[in-house]
Amino acid sequence: ARMPLLWDCPNLLTEKLICPEFKAETELDTAGLKDGDMAGLLMLGGQYAYLGVLKMAGQLNLVYVQSEGEDKEKHEEVRFCRELPSDLSADGTKLKLGLQFVLETEPTVTMKYALGDGKWNDMEETFCPTGHTWVGAKFGLFAVSSEEYEKPGYAEFSYMVVTAG
Repeated sequence: ARMPLLWDCPNLLTEKLICPEFKAETELDTAGLKDGDMAGLLMLGGQYAYLGVLKMAGQLNLVYVQSEGEDKEKHEEVRFCRELPSDLSADGTKLKLGLQFVLETEPTVTMKYALGDGKWNDMEETFCPTGHTWVGAKFGLFAVSSEEYEKPGYAEFSYMVVTAG
């Protein structure tokens, strides 16, 4: 089964941009994810980008994805994929995901992650949420699945901290 495009998912928890520059951070517990499940942090405008955890064949993978294309031709392109330690959730370690939004000559989003050591790792690529929808750009959290389970998987986000500047 294919992962749904986030455009088609009704279960996104989003917030409009709160100021010209801000940082957002969340902590994700992946223990409840089942094969085909994915959860993470996203920036949504005319296109979107997200940093999340995808579980496939029992393996957790950190993925950075950007949407591309117009209207009915929209699709996702995986820009980064890294296997995460198999004991990530078993030993109580939580993954931290971060996003930084800066409005200079054009809006720029940088995403980052930290494992148990707490050291932040930036994604090399930035994202520009241009071509906004009628409500403007938003950021938020998501949890989706490519599979249908009688009892679905889940992700636990411990917190979401947003700071201006």
